[in-house]
Amino acid sequence: MSCKNSSSAQQLAIASGLIAAALAENLSANEINVLGNFITSIGAALLVIAAQLSSEQSNMQNGNTTNGNSKNKNSKK
Repeated sequence: MSCKNSSSAQQLAIASGLIAAALAENLSANEINVLGNFITSIGAALLVIAAQLSSEQSNMQNGNTTNGNSKNKNSKK
């Protein structure tokens, strides 16, 4: 998303408020709740993806594989 790099935090807050107001127009309270929960769910999924990518990048920088260490803690000797 190219606009995120050129926007200040205040501009993003204003934009999100305007988008929310536009989306909520002519909707009932229940419909706004459903839409808000749906958008929140999308945000949560994006955070999971970002965390996984961050973990994978960290593992690659540390020389680890994405499957964990070579020793399996659950294996019996």
